[in-house]
Amino acid sequence: ELAKRHLEVGYALNLRMLDFRSAGAGDDGALSSLTPGYAMGCYPWAHFNFFHSYLSAFGRNVAADYPAMAYYPNWVYWTWIRSAQPGGEARYSGVGDDQHLTNGLPLWLMYEHLTQFMHFYRDADPAAARLASALRARCPNRTIGASWPHYPFIMDDAAGAVEPFPDALIEDPPLKARHFETLGQFVLRSGWKSDSTYANFFAGGTLRMHKHYDENSFVIHKHDFLALDTGSRANQTDCNLRYYYAQTVAHNAVVIRRQGEPMPGYWGPEYDGPEGKVNHGGQFGAPAKVLAFETDAELSYVASDATACYNAAGRPAKCETCVRQFVHVQPDVFVVYDRIRTQAETDEKEWLLHFQNEPVLTNGIVMATAGKGRLFCRTLLPEKAKLAFVGGPGKEFWASGKNWEFEAGFKTAQLAHAAKRGYGPYWGSWRLEASSAEPVREVCFLNVITVGDDAARPVETRLVREGSRDGVVLTVNGEGPARCREVTLLFNREGTVGGEVRVRTLAADGAELNRRARPLAERVQPQKGVIFE
Repeated sequence: ELAKRHLEVGYALNLRMLDFRSAGAGDDGALSSLTPGYAMGCYPWAHFNFFHSYLSAFGRNVAADYPAMAYYPNWVYWTWIRSAQPGGEARYSGVGDDQHLTNGLPLWLMYEHLTQFMHFYRDADPAAARLASALRARCPNRTIGASWPHYPFIMDDAAGAVEPFPDALIEDPPLKARHFETLGQFVLRSGWKSDSTYANFFAGGTLRMHKHYDENSFVIHKHDFLALDTGSRANQTDCNLRYYYAQTVAHNAVVIRRQGEPMPGYWGPEYDGPEGKVNHGGQFGAPAKVLAFETDAELSYVASDATACYNAAGRPAKCETCVRQFVHVQPDVFVVYDRIRTQAETDEKEWLLHFQNEPVLTNGIVMATAGKGRLFCRTLLPEKAKLAFVGGPGKEFWASGKNWEFEAGFKTAQLAHAAKRGYGPYWGSWRLEASSAEPVREVCFLNVITVGDDAARPVETRLVREGSRDGVVLTVNGEGPARCREVTLLFNREGTVGGEVRVRTLAADGAELNRRARPLAERVQPQKGVIFE
């Protein structure tokens, strides 16, 4: 009777887990958290073990009852950044509770995890199995059974016969962006090669495990991490984890500072000093509302409203509007437009961009380098913006009047490891703070970011204003007969969040080859399953 009761309770708990994971997968393939150390580590074992137990007990592959979970290789594919570092270590954006030492993608279990997916889903979803097969071939640790030694004996070898998608398709797919609704994650990229441009944008989502206060923030990688999430969970015994690393100030977002505002909670040790009581203008945990998303061969676009994120429950609201429009113009240009309105002029508004190395400011353009990558940022709005750098020794993690330093032993050891491998750690040490020159209730930020290799130059930009719209004209150089594109992006300064994109293609002699125009999307483009276009 006791054994029967254990079986019934265990069975019910496993079904609850599968229902939760299936709902969390949505139509894109998420697995409970956007932090790969968890979603690509131990998380998959729970459902694999149940699938195998059910199959052995009843002779039926119950995995087929949860088709959304078959899309998991799709999330792995879009999360994976192909690295140009020595050894070709796979990487990811460093979002969530990661140490930020190498931002390495944890592939040590993925050969087996992907083999399990091919075993259970090769018939139910052949496309997902083919993608799993293509990714499995790129996993460095090709072992099965290291954690559960019986699996090599109970899985047939049919998974090895699944034909992978061809390299050319997965390395240069027509699809340039993917939205994972349940995770609140957008991946925007130029391709899937070691020299491709990769960006992640974070907004919305229902799965909040290991999630920071980072709504409407972004990360950019080109040859190396050029705009990055900063801080580290370190030894989990210092206060960087709780008071800097998880807070909005550690991310490429907007901070809205009101004097005396309380610090939102996070796990990790508490600090009793006054700096631990004051929020450095950050968010309080509500998810942003995604307003629009679209992608095509020319550009990808996200619009998101994070207004509610900045208002603490039970306290007077400070933020009336905080909307960000984020555009990736292929292949290497990003345009970021923010509309901010607060209750009072004294609520300070700062636009943040984080770097690993010290940036320089020349003729109004910020330049930062990391490895073989280079980033340029030009602030077009506000027109008389105040630009300041915060960082360097003693101020790497500055917030609320304190530098939230790591324990000395952790820092010394990790810097020594980084020196040996030749890159990292990626916990940041400098940030750009852009703000209006004078206190205002309402401000619009317009920033243009160009990334490239160590010989790159910033894209040509020109500020434009048309009625109630702010915008920029970009001159994007190309190859072949169409020598450049003139891309105009216009954003509504008030009212409905939206705008317009205009593109002129020019020949080498400046002659116009064609022109086209269309409004920016005002809805979320649907995507589902394993798709390449």
